[in-house]
Amino acid sequence: MECIICRINKDPSHMSDEHVIPDSLGGYYHIYNVCTPCNSKLGQTVDGPLVNHKLTELYRFIHQRAGKTGAIPNPFAGAISVAENPSIRARATTDDEGNLSFTLLPNVRVQEADGSAVSIEISVDAREEGSIQEILDKKLERMGIDPARTIRNDLTRGSHDGGFTSRWAFDTRDFKIGLLKIAYEFAVDSVKDFFETDEANEIARILREADYGSAERFVKFGSGLQDKIFEPFLDFLDLNSNKHYLVLIDSEMGLLCFIKLHALFCVGVVLTQRGLLADGEAYFGINDIDGRSFRKLTFEDVLHKCLGPTYIQLGYFFHTEEQARVAAAEIQVPGFTHEVNAADEFQFYDVAGNKDPRTLSELTADAPCSAQREGSWFEEVFDLDHSEQIFIRSVGAGKFYRVSSIKVSRQPVRKL
Repeated sequence: MECIICRINKDPSHMSDEHVIPDSLGGYYHIYNVCTPCNSKLGQTVDGPLVNHKLTELYRFIHQRAGKTGAIPNPFAGAISVAENPSIRARATTDDEGNLSFTLLPNVRVQEADGSAVSIEISVDAREEGSIQEILDKKLERMGIDPARTIRNDLTRGSHDGGFTSRWAFDTRDFKIGLLKIAYEFAVDSVKDFFETDEANEIARILREADYGSAERFVKFGSGLQDKIFEPFLDFLDLNSNKHYLVLIDSEMGLLCFIKLHALFCVGVVLTQRGLLADGEAYFGINDIDGRSFRKLTFEDVLHKCLGPTYIQLGYFFHTEEQARVAAAEIQVPGFTHEVNAADEFQFYDVAGNKDPRTLSELTADAPCSAQREGSWFEEVFDLDHSEQIFIRSVGAGKFYRVSSIKVSRQPVRKL
């Protein structure tokens, strides 16, 4: 079996369980064509910058997502400042359950006059009140002051009702290699011919070598923080739900993969400049964090699950306006019906008036199709071959009407 990262044939026993979306982010998409050494290296050099990114740490903290060690990251680790008085510092800590608490750090202020200390003020957290004397003794020792020379010790208790502030610095580049890995593995697992492209070979090299700078050549859309690139899928995907989404489509730019990691990152990846999917073909990956599951669906699957009942409207062909006017007197009257077959579908006829055994789906299978949006409705119009004359027969007058087109309309009723 060939590892999709190092591209070396190895015994199947040397392959491992690879999480396409890191499990610390609630990923439930597994593949088994990455060898154990590559998997281990990817975890450190490719997944690492993504799962340890400051924004990811904040996301994992809010959603209580533990890593492989079982620990929930503390994005507030290190000293932070009291909002209204930056000179007062605090330490943010978390317990085993990820609950956050703040402890004021000791703060020593010395007031001098004529080069000599006249007062020393020590502020500590109420929980560490017992450490004041020890801190004072150490400060006096460093300043060379005899403790016997101190005149009065006053203890004042107060409360802090304001907030805390902290400044974060994080990269806007290195984390993208983790998103590129997700797109690459999803495409290899979904699109048969992608793995053999030059771009796929180059992406594998970037992942092997942890070439962070080159990842941006492929991760081209979105800064990583913009949901706007997922607007074309709003009719089908519930972007407010607790899910990660992957979408593979063809465009004029080639094969694209759009990635939305819940409320975290959102990017578009140009995997190859070649179009590799058939017309209307697309793949959706839906990672349900709450449901602890991953589903891969075709575009046809998505339409079937998201769109409501199908409405059919026939277009007719008439040689003259007079024929159209006469036909309209029957066709456009409410309650107009046509003959149906045993399956309660359209009964079609040929030009000689003989029953045509083909179904609606068989007639439209190879017909040219144009898709359009009319309000909230999705419409597909199939133009039938004019050289092959297809008719329906009305129930009322028993007349034959030639069908020129078939419009299929459906409306979204749910999101995935």
